[in-house]
Amino acid sequence: MPSSTKPDTSRRPGTAALLFAVASLLVLIGVAFWFWFNAPDQVPSHFGANSQPDDWSPKGEVFG
Repeated sequence: MPSSTKPDTSRRPGTAALLFAVASLLVLIGVAFWFWFNAPDQVPSHFGANSQPDDWSPKGEVFG
């Protein structure tokens, strides 16, 4: 008696890729929030020829 094996069609194709993409976006957003809340209120926004910061701005202007 031959056994017929059918492919598993209970899951839609691309489900794993979609879950990976959603998880990646959530991680990216989480890291962005973490950096935002841990960044200092004033950040260097311009550096002189001697590689020292010579202008400071609020983080909202630099990162936003």
